[in-house]
Amino acid sequence: MKKSSMTTATTSAVDPVRGLGYRADVDGLRGVAILLVLLFHAGIPWIRGGYSGVDIFFVISGFLIGFQVARELRDQRFALLPFYEKRVRRILPALFAVIAFTLAAGVVLLDGRELRVLGQQSVAATLSLSNIFYWLVTSYFSPNSHLQPLLMTWSLGIEVQFYLLLPLLALFVGRWSKRSFPIVLAVSLLLSLAYSTVAMHRGWAGGFYLLQSRWWELAAGAVLGSSESNASAPLPVAHGWVAEVLGLVGLSGVLLCVGLPQPGVRFPVPPTLIPVAAAVLLCVSSTSWVNRRLLASPLLYGFGRRSYSVYLWHWPLLSLGTICGAAYLAPRGRVVLLAAALLLAELSYRYIEVPFRRPRSKAAALRAIGAAGIALLVVAGAFVVTRGFPSLRPKSAKIEGPLHDGGVGRHCLVQEGSTLASVPAGCILPGATVALIGDSHAAAIAAALLAQSPRTAIYNKVSCAPLLGAALRSYGPDTCSDFMRAAVEHLKVDKQIRTVVIAGYWINPWYDAAHEARYVRSDRFGEPIPASQSWDNLRYGIETISTELRSAGKNVVLVDDVPMLRYDPLLLAVGDTLPVRATLGRWLAGAPSSGASEQHVRTANERRMRLMLDEIAASNGSRVVSLYDALCDGMNCRVLLDGAPLFADTQHLSPLGADVALASSGLSLTSPGPSAAVDGSDTPRGQHE
Repeated sequence: MKKSSMTTATTSAVDPVRGLGYRADVDGLRGVAILLVLLFHAGIPWIRGGYSGVDIFFVISGFLIGFQVARELRDQRFALLPFYEKRVRRILPALFAVIAFTLAAGVVLLDGRELRVLGQQSVAATLSLSNIFYWLVTSYFSPNSHLQPLLMTWSLGIEVQFYLLLPLLALFVGRWSKRSFPIVLAVSLLLSLAYSTVAMHRGWAGGFYLLQSRWWELAAGAVLGSSESNASAPLPVAHGWVAEVLGLVGLSGVLLCVGLPQPGVRFPVPPTLIPVAAAVLLCVSSTSWVNRRLLASPLLYGFGRRSYSVYLWHWPLLSLGTICGAAYLAPRGRVVLLAAALLLAELSYRYIEVPFRRPRSKAAALRAIGAAGIALLVVAGAFVVTRGFPSLRPKSAKIEGPLHDGGVGRHCLVQEGSTLASVPAGCILPGATVALIGDSHAAAIAAALLAQSPRTAIYNKVSCAPLLGAALRSYGPDTCSDFMRAAVEHLKVDKQIRTVVIAGYWINPWYDAAHEARYVRSDRFGEPIPASQSWDNLRYGIETISTELRSAGKNVVLVDDVPMLRYDPLLLAVGDTLPVRATLGRWLAGAPSSGASEQHVRTANERRMRLMLDEIAASNGSRVVSLYDALCDGMNCRVLLDGAPLFADTQHLSPLGADVALASSGLSLTSPGPSAAVDGSDTPRGQHE
């Protein structure tokens, strides 16, 4: 192997594992990336963009693999099977160990439903299809994402899929011109970046998880690594003052990643361009002070060499701890679990990663990996097929059963689409006298409302607050405004509907300080606004929808929403049936035993929201009923009734909770008929504090 700029001042000769010139600064960059991810997942408030560490990983992976493939193609010694065999030994042993540990822990800590879901995740992770699985079932930024113990494997799915396709592309292009490989990669990079940008602006669900929207990040590194086949030097490395400038700019880009918000339409291009560009600059500035002294420092490059194991181990421990803590982890618990993750990662690196990367017998190593993969699929598949052996945990199955059987609220909650044609059949009943309009919080009370008035039409769309002229912008396009406008126009002309109940997760943007959601005016959806203006836009949206419906002769009920709880009542109730889980929950999160109430002091934002609803109602003749006051006294909230949870999670009522809350709220609907309306009193049972 001829000497190249891969062996620079940042190089410690030849890496015996890689067989290529070793750059300590690249491993140091891995160390920075995993540190970003760890701090983000640990819940450090000011590390809002720590997720971008994964984007840096993608660039590094593409860089190293692109270099290897292009170099071996140039030397006419590239072969598919040896390439794939190296990837298998590099990725799967540590991954399979983590999956096996998580399954074993799940048997002790999880109930039947959770174990079945873990089985599904484990099958997907074993087959390197996690990104597709999570694309179908959850958002990475969902409030419940921390309850998915193998969520971190989504990025491995993307990497493995890239590793499968890149060498095939290289061989295909190499048949005509090996020098064209970097050019073809650059074209694919631009196409993928264009797709990712369009997906972000149109809110396509696959924009985060799928390979086609992430290919450009890995390709950015691969273009850099593979360009050596067209250069006199093996890699295009900057020198002198140019390298110093690029190194400083690259480091500044990495630091800028700390404050990145969640992806959103207020960016003309994906914000992941920042970590990708920073990583590329640091890969080409190997002679700079930043690379030689900072990234190549023993602490960073040593941490970087263990980054894969750290990445694998930290998330399952945090996730399982959060489940034990009923959706919450105290700072002490996070520190303990991260320390345990670092210890397990060190053991994994020494006794799994390194031995399998340079085994005495490659054939024996592959047989062991294959046997382990089959065993994992059998065990995880058994959890899926048997639905987590619910007969072994009858108490928790009895608690969970009523909450996960669907129901009208889930059936009628529109997921996709912006017109009434997207509402499922049977949700807009002909001859209805009452209507419920809102988001998933409205859907949670749909069944209880139907019990009072069976002739109720349901207009609910997920994550869409019931507003006109304003909408909640987290990411993606404004499809909510179109849906709500269509619903209101339908309600205005339907003379039989006399009462409209408006319910929503009003305080969504203010429950989490790191949450970047804003209420914005529908006609200026893409414009950035200060957080303070979000309140004004929310008021405008509620006033507009309620006033229009009142002007159409409807009785309008504005629903004061439930609180956001610290502990998930369902997980508390389930945890009480599993002794080890309950003990860990108390120690890691201070989780109480499932009592009848949870301490909850009404927050300033909750008080402000209630006052806003009261003022709007007074101005246009609407009425306010309070689910909050029905369950909470300002200091404590009822969360269980005879051991059964009143909440399905930290923010949605369970069917039982909806029945209890509506019965205590003062909302009473008359028998179905043309005169159906809210019961006479204008004063809700719960009063504003």
